[in-house]
Amino acid sequence: MTEQLLFCGNNRKRDLERLTAIFDACVSSAADPAVSPAGPRHRVVMIEAERGLGKTRLALELLRHMMQTADRGVYWPREICDTVNGAVMPRPEECHINQPPPFLWWGMAIAEGRNPGNTIFASLNDILPHMVLARVAARRKSSMKEILADAKDLAIDIGIEIGPEITGLGMIKRLGQSALKIGAIVRRHRGKEDVSSSAGNQVDTVVDSVLDDLSFLFDRRSPYYAKIPLVILIDDAQFADNDPAMPTFLEKLLARSAREDWPLLLVCTHWSRQLGLWKDANDQWREPSHVAKVIEHAMMPDKKVAGVFAKEPAGSLRASGFERIDLGEPVDHLEEALRQRFPGLEEADVGMITGKSGSNPRKLEQIIARMERKPKWFDANDLKNGLTNVGREAVATLADLPIDEVVLERFMDTPADVRRSMIVASLMGSRFVVDLVDRITHARLATDARAALQEGEKSFRFLKGIADQSQNDIGEFSEGLFFDAAKEYQESGLARRDLPDWPDADELMTTLDTLLAELVKDPDQFPKLSEDDLAEALTLAGTRMSHRGDPAAGTAFARVVQLEKRRRNTEAAYSAALHFVRLVEKGERLETPLGLYWEVAATIRNLGLRDVANDLWSQLHNDLQVIADVEPENVEALVWLAECKVQLGRQQDLVNEGSAALACYSDAAQIIRATIETGTFLTSEPVFRSLFIFGEALQARGKCQEALAVYSELVQELEEILFCNPDDINGEAYKKLVHAVIVGMEMELGYEPDADRALGRAVSAINDVPVGNPDDHHWQHNLAVIRMKQAIRFRELGDNSSALELLHSCIAIYERIVSDDPNNNQWLNVYSYTLQKAAQLHMEAGNHAIGIELFERAISASKRLAHRSLDINYQKSHCFAAEKLAAIFVEHSLPEKAVVYFQEAGNAASAIVERDHNDALWITKFMEAQENIADLLWEMDYYHGAFERYDIYLKMAYHLMKVAPDLEGSANAVLHMLGKTGGKHSEIGSPDRALEYHIHAESIALDQARHNPESAHFRRVVGSCRFNTASAHVELREFDKALELLYAALVSHNYVHELAPNDVTILSELRRFHEKIAYAYWELRDFEAANSHYEKTLDSWSQMAKLQSGPAIMPPE
Repeated sequence: MTEQLLFCGNNRKRDLERLTAIFDACVSSAADPAVSPAGPRHRVVMIEAERGLGKTRLALELLRHMMQTADRGVYWPREICDTVNGAVMPRPEECHINQPPPFLWWGMAIAEGRNPGNTIFASLNDILPHMVLARVAARRKSSMKEILADAKDLAIDIGIEIGPEITGLGMIKRLGQSALKIGAIVRRHRGKEDVSSSAGNQVDTVVDSVLDDLSFLFDRRSPYYAKIPLVILIDDAQFADNDPAMPTFLEKLLARSAREDWPLLLVCTHWSRQLGLWKDANDQWREPSHVAKVIEHAMMPDKKVAGVFAKEPAGSLRASGFERIDLGEPVDHLEEALRQRFPGLEEADVGMITGKSGSNPRKLEQIIARMERKPKWFDANDLKNGLTNVGREAVATLADLPIDEVVLERFMDTPADVRRSMIVASLMGSRFVVDLVDRITHARLATDARAALQEGEKSFRFLKGIADQSQNDIGEFSEGLFFDAAKEYQESGLARRDLPDWPDADELMTTLDTLLAELVKDPDQFPKLSEDDLAEALTLAGTRMSHRGDPAAGTAFARVVQLEKRRRNTEAAYSAALHFVRLVEKGERLETPLGLYWEVAATIRNLGLRDVANDLWSQLHNDLQVIADVEPENVEALVWLAECKVQLGRQQDLVNEGSAALACYSDAAQIIRATIETGTFLTSEPVFRSLFIFGEALQARGKCQEALAVYSELVQELEEILFCNPDDINGEAYKKLVHAVIVGMEMELGYEPDADRALGRAVSAINDVPVGNPDDHHWQHNLAVIRMKQAIRFRELGDNSSALELLHSCIAIYERIVSDDPNNNQWLNVYSYTLQKAAQLHMEAGNHAIGIELFERAISASKRLAHRSLDINYQKSHCFAAEKLAAIFVEHSLPEKAVVYFQEAGNAASAIVERDHNDALWITKFMEAQENIADLLWEMDYYHGAFERYDIYLKMAYHLMKVAPDLEGSANAVLHMLGKTGGKHSEIGSPDRALEYHIHAESIALDQARHNPESAHFRRVVGSCRFNTASAHVELREFDKALELLYAALVSHNYVHELAPNDVTILSELRRFHEKIAYAYWELRDFEAANSHYEKTLDSWSQMAKLQSGPAIMPPE
């Protein structure tokens, strides 16, 4: 058995000292969140080197230091993981769970190869127990109970049933795994402590779920801040290029930990060459790795730069928080490690071996591993003795070989059955499903692979994950060198030479492909495979099938989508769906079952790629139409065709193509009608969906009579279905639902003259609709829609209490739906809408605190929609909602909160303008948000911030003038803000700065007047601008300049006054002009001229009084 080498080398020990110093600082900053550390609390360390120079080992020596200094074996195991076998995370069974963890360590090793899997998802079982215990420890501070007793209390709080027979680690594991299934752990902990713990804050993906939980423990503002450091190791980070979830996780982790000031130490090990531009084996230049891009983006100073993978703002990592440890130089003093293994070696032999290894720890490790299998090379066959002459020569020859050939020599030392099994395993890649390897060896070689693979893990450490089947049956080569050795042994012909009756590689691949085809066709034939195993095997099948153009490739990827969605591995589901889309875009012929095809299209829609989803549905529609034309009796195809029509209609609705949408809904209903007319028996679900959605579409377009006819037809069809099949529970529920809709519509249309009786019937009908299966989201949605419509009717009748009761029941429905399916934009959108409706009604009823809280939850949901979806309508909705809440905060004299939500509105408008720089409407929206923020900042005496916002408004107004020069409002916006900013400078005693703005405004107004000589509006604007400029001159006591401008302003305004002699506003402005002129003359001691203009001021007051009704307007004394 190979054991890890002794950690040695002065240079490596110096590197370890740098690491431990950073960790110790992290411990100190975590302990007291109130004290600001000298540097950032969150730190990133990049350990870089090429393969074999000890990157992982250095990181795990940090873990050893942490265990020995911060823990001392109280919680974590006393020794570091089995590094020879590639483990970077202690198993929960090795930890002492009766104590709280003094730090949280999360080690993740990304597998090499094209399909490393979702590393985050795969490692959840490793980290969840520790997160649960950290959460329990924080809770325990107030309860003072034993930690396991408090864990049981926590399970009760979050609604997880744990039987009395499950204790200790089993209970902690069950708690963590169950919490994962029902959503983020901490979201279920908050309960009454935090009213925002709603589906509006539910997670989008596994990544978001984990980050939410970590935030609960490590955000120092959290009531359950753990006061311990979080240390995350990403081993072999260069392989994250093939794991889409990992770069997203890292980008979000850095942004969130910076924003919330986590005590985080992130350690990444990475090959040096891929941190920058690099050349591949084909001498082609390649971009830096995904992780390198994440780090580079995080260190950019401009926070406006969005990240490549998660759209997070840049600037989350300061230079002082980033360390690079380059292990490029060879390890010195490796002799110590060699002597520890072979104490009898002569000094010359020690020097020869370490010299020939190039001081590369990995190569030396492989040389030692082979020497340990060759006792005959040592005196008296004893490894503790020195080498024989033959042994010395053999070792020298071995050490002269490159490291890959040393490994190949080791591979050839393994027993024949071990070699056979490892070669077969390598056919699947660096990761493989043991059960499939076993099936292939049984079919082709009549041998048992599992036992041989276990031997390859236990005795030679070429493999890992074989013996431990607690989570899945997936094994992998413990490093790329061993995988390469197995491939080389096969491809070089050594296998045919050494192994009797060894088949050709093509024969083995054919056996593998046949097995994978059977799996794709019917996974139930493989009952022993876990969900992890199925996901691995189906992904491999899809990849191999797509390479050779097999039509079943789409089915393979679609099954992965279905599987990963079922177990909430959202990133993997999206990745598989995108693989499917690429096949479609390449024009590949696919033979995918309709239900699976549908699953992919729905997933793509949820991902926000509506156009792509629409293309999938369109193609499916065309295929189904062909089938229906050729096989008109094919009921399954007809039902799916109707459903396709419905989805295409919804897509048309989204782009406001109402007529096209209605046509699609009508076609769907007609298909179902025609199918029923043939005497074919259909279940209630397709009948309900097609006719009900058609009825809704007619109702939404004001065609109420036609809608009622469709609903009535639907009730009749459902009754016939129930007559034939009385046990159709869904049919009975659908019938009651439609009946409630009909009663509600009849009430609205006034069919029942007695309003109270009509309302009573409607309420009774609603109450009669069964709640139904909470997992049937479409049913729950329909139920909520009916309740919401009734709530609106109650509100119209003045019964706010009943309306609110119904609206809150709708909120509860959508909370559950969004919690179950957090990535479905449709549900999140309608959930946000429902919250806003309830919030608005609470505000009208005077329940301001509840109304504001509901608005905040609604905006949290709409923000997530706007952030993750490409649909511009979500940005618009978010902007309007944020504006509405900001206005409420203004009304309630809460300017700080109003600023936050006007900023949200501005961000949403900015995102829309980014897509179309010429969209005048949304440029104006963005400007309005900036002005609102500036005005609030001014009220709070934050003048510098206000001027910054006024300047942003001005820049966008100038841009608006360029993109919409004919739009009168664009010039007005510039003039408005120049005048306003100048006036603000005057307010704070800066007349010189005010003068600059007013002169600029005057020049623009004159230019507009020259281009529009007949425009009274711009003549008036010119006069107002000249008045503002003159006022600034007056403040600077430049009265002659002021008078010149004021007389010019009078000329402009007198012209306008002649056109509109009864315009009180013009008279008021003329009055101000005369008053300012009089003041200037008075200061110049020309009292006669001053009195003349004071008299004209009084004349203006008199004319205004005559024109305005009500009490006479009296001039000031």
